[in-house]
Amino acid sequence: MNPWTVEYSPRAAAQTRGLPASAFEALTHTLAQVIRDPWAATWPDRPGTPFAAWRWTSFDDDQGAVHVRLDAAERLVWVYDVTWIGP
Repeated sequence: MNPWTVEYSPRAAAQTRGLPASAFEALTHTLAQVIRDPWAATWPDRPGTPFAAWRWTSFDDDQGAVHVRLDAAERLVWVYDVTWIGP
């Protein structure tokens, strides 16, 4: 079985600029967990809808959220939005 990979959209990549080192490290750690088991490590954006591939999870003690789209055929975790509200 091929491993999952992470790819950032240009927008999400720009949103990571300026994150404190600890927040970026937490994001990286979270995404490492996501690629191990993407379906268990994330929640659907709209539970009960056919858009289950569009998902999210929190990072940095719930101070941030990362929104992803899971592509099972390509085994790709596509990060399309990163939000962080920490100090």
